[in-house]
Amino acid sequence: MSRFVDDSAELARLVTDEVERLIEEYWPQAIKARVKGQQIALLTPRQKGKQKRPTSSFTVNLSGDRRGQWYRFSQSIGGGALALLHYGKHGYVPNSKSDWAETYRLAREFLGITQQREETEEERADREAQRARDTAARDQQNRQAAEARARKEAARTYSANEVWAETRPLQGTQGEAYLVGRGIPPIEHWPWDCGAIIRFHPSLDYELDRAVGRLPAVVASVLDPFGKLIAVWQIYLDRTKATKAPVENAKVGRGPAAGGAVRIGGDAERVGACEGVETGLGLWALEGFRMPMWSMLSTSGMTSFEPPMFVKRISIFHDGDKGIFQNGKILKPPGTSAADTLAGRMAEIGVATNRNEMPILGDGLDLLQTRNEIDRKKQIA
Repeated sequence: MSRFVDDSAELARLVTDEVERLIEEYWPQAIKARVKGQQIALLTPRQKGKQKRPTSSFTVNLSGDRRGQWYRFSQSIGGGALALLHYGKHGYVPNSKSDWAETYRLAREFLGITQQREETEEERADREAQRARDTAARDQQNRQAAEARARKEAARTYSANEVWAETRPLQGTQGEAYLVGRGIPPIEHWPWDCGAIIRFHPSLDYELDRAVGRLPAVVASVLDPFGKLIAVWQIYLDRTKATKAPVENAKVGRGPAAGGAVRIGGDAERVGACEGVETGLGLWALEGFRMPMWSMLSTSGMTSFEPPMFVKRISIFHDGDKGIFQNGKILKPPGTSAADTLAGRMAEIGVATNRNEMPILGDGLDLLQTRNEIDRKKQIA
């Protein structure tokens, strides 16, 4: 079966060579001018200023490497000579496969080419050889990229395990003082040993900016569905007081955390699901420690969560966020959207879910802090 030669590049070159004739055919009122040493065509000329200097918002380059390139500033459109031909004929820039098929037909008609040339055996052999070379090069790039990603992921996972190995128990540390300062009950009131999930690092490198040096940090382990540590979540603290460190991003993950969670409160058939670690601790206390409250760290972590086999029901506590205005539409708040995705994915695999009413702007820790403040005022009264 015969195959036609892809002559699109040749048509573009030939039409560019004939751009003056193209302009004369569709814009006979156009005039030529020189701007910064380059010759251009003014397709909708008008006079400007006291000197009545000719100008136009619709110009075509006639010289140099940009010959044939055009732009219509009043409509924010432009392109090459082929697009100009289609615009001259139909009044809009080609933007679909059928538009470009029409453009090439117009170009052949404009150039006096009766039909597209058929491919010779030599051209077919060259094309197939080039395709084989391109495929081999692409495969090699993909392999190299995959190997580089594997090396990077392996290094990050090892780094997470190394960090975890250097941590110490959280109770009695600056890390516990930070959590208590956020309104979370002291560890002595927790009905669960947090030693396997949340710990403290007295001097952890701040990997986002090595110039910052080392900082104390609360470190939480992120476990995959099989209970294996795959990443750590680090909350960097100030060196001198129990507050977050004064850095651009005090909460940083280390390792590939997708699918995992910080299992606050341990394992159970029914667990809560939320985003942040402090939010999880706050909700856990707010709920009277009646079920584990697993932190999935972010909206993307919530949407990608993979539950262990023993989990039968997930109670979802989304963060209250503002809606997003995009492309003229108001989209769902990110927290609500992530909770919807999680509920849908769990339904597909037979894990039951229920949703909890949350504040429009706030999270579970905000609720706990509000309750703490109410309790404090009652005690004063």
